[in-house]
Amino acid sequence: MRARLQDKLQFWKARLRGARKELRRVRDQLRWSGHRQKKLEARIAELEELTTPKSIPGHTYPAQMVLLAVFMVAQAGVSLRGAAKTVGFFAKMMDWSHKTPSHVTVLRWVLCAGLYELNRSADKRHGNYVGILDESISLGGEKLLLLLGVKMPPGGINTLGLLDHADVEVLAMQVSPSWKAEQIAEFLQDKIGAAPAGVKLDYVVSDGGTNIVKALRQRKVDRVADCTHLLMNLVKKWYTADERLSKFCSQVGTLRRQNILGKYGYIVPATLRDKDRFLRIFNLVDWVAKIDAAWERLDPEAKSKLSFLSSFRELITELVQVRQFVAQTAKIFKRRGMNKHSIELWEWLLKRWLARQTHLPPSVDDMIKSVRRYLEAHQILIDKHGSLLCYSDVIESVFGRYKNKGGVKAISTDVLKIPLYGVDLTLDFITEALITVSYQEVYEWETKNTCPTRFGQIRSMRSQLKPVKTAA
Repeated sequence: MRARLQDKLQFWKARLRGARKELRRVRDQLRWSGHRQKKLEARIAELEELTTPKSIPGHTYPAQMVLLAVFMVAQAGVSLRGAAKTVGFFAKMMDWSHKTPSHVTVLRWVLCAGLYELNRSADKRHGNYVGILDESISLGGEKLLLLLGVKMPPGGINTLGLLDHADVEVLAMQVSPSWKAEQIAEFLQDKIGAAPAGVKLDYVVSDGGTNIVKALRQRKVDRVADCTHLLMNLVKKWYTADERLSKFCSQVGTLRRQNILGKYGYIVPATLRDKDRFLRIFNLVDWVAKIDAAWERLDPEAKSKLSFLSSFRELITELVQVRQFVAQTAKIFKRRGMNKHSIELWEWLLKRWLARQTHLPPSVDDMIKSVRRYLEAHQILIDKHGSLLCYSDVIESVFGRYKNKGGVKAISTDVLKIPLYGVDLTLDFITEALITVSYQEVYEWETKNTCPTRFGQIRSMRSQLKPVKTAA
C-alpha cells in the first residue's frame, strides 16, 4: 500500500513539474507575443506617420510632396514641370486628395528653400574659411558671381581631400550683366565686410581673371591662383596653334565621320568637343592607348584605317609625357594642398619621373619651370597659412550643374537652388523653410541680387504692346 502511495506521489510530482515547465513555456510565449504585438503596433504607427500627409502651416500641399519636388529640381536635375507631374502622381499613388501642383508652385518651393538655406548657413557660420571666387560664362546676357566657402577643419587642408558640393557652402552670390573689378570689389565689401565677428576669410582661390585679381588686390584679400587653371593654360599655350595636333585631330575627325555608323564604328574615339580644351588632348591620348592595346586583335582592314597613327607617334609620345606631368602635379596639390611637404614630394616624384624619360620635349620643360615659378610666388602665403587650398574645380562643377538645368537658358532667381546642392533635405528642413521664408522675401532678394533677363524683358515688352486696330 505504501509503495503504491509513493508511486502515485512521484507520479503527481512529475506531472506537476511538467505542468510548471509547460506554464513557463506558455508564459514565455505569451510574453514574446506581447513584445511582437507592441513591435508590430509601433511599426504600423511608424508607417501611418510616414504615409500620413504632414501639413505645413499656411500651405496647401503636404511636406512630403514639397520635399520630393525640391529634391528632384535641386539635386536630381529634373525640370519644374517634370517634378510637378511626379509629385502629383505620388499623391495619387498614396491615395491623397491633393492635386498636381503647377510648375510655378514648385519653383516657389525651391526658391524659398534655397533662400532659407542661404540665410541659415550665414547665421550658423563661424571660424576660418577659404573662399573660392569665380564668375560664370555669360548665359542669356547675365553673369553669376559666386563666392563659395570651405570651412577649415581642425586638421587643416590636408584632411579635406578632394572637395565636393557637400564640403562647400554659398557665402554670397549675385547676378549682373557684367562684372568689372570695381563691381567685384564692392560685392566683396558688402558680403565679406558684413560677416559676423567670429568669421574670418583667410584667403580666396580664383583663376587668373584680371577683374577678380584686381578686385582682390583692392580689397587687400590674399589670393591663391588655381593650379588647375595654370596647367590648363600651359597646355593651351603650347598646343592651341600646334600644326601637328591640328592635322592629327583632322585625321581623327575624318576617321570618325567615315566609320561611326559602319562596321568599324568601334575603333573611332568618342565625340571631341572644342571647348574641352586640354581635356580633349587627353581623350585622344587615352584612345590611342586603347587602340595600341587591342592592335593585335584588329583585322587588316581596321589596321589600314588606323595606319595614319604611325605618322603621329612622336606627337603622341609627347602628349603622353604632358599628360603624365599634368596628372601627377594636379594629383599632389589637389589632394595634399600646397605646402612645404607637398612641394618636396612633387620635386622628388618629378626627379624620379624625369630619370625615366629618354627625351624631354620643350613644352614639358617649360611647364616644369612655370610650376616652379608658381610655387615660389606663393611661398609667402605658405609661410603665413601653412598649407593652401589651390584648386577651384568644385565651383566649375557648380556652374556646370546649374547650366545643365534645362529650360530657359538664362541666369535668374533660380540661382537660389545652388545652396541646396549639398544639403541633406529632410521633412523638418522643408517645413521650417516654408514657414520661415515667404515669397515676398524671395522677391526682395531677387530685386537686390539679380538683373532682368532678356527673356523677361521680351515678355514685359509684349505685355505692354497693345494690338493695333486696322481702319474699317
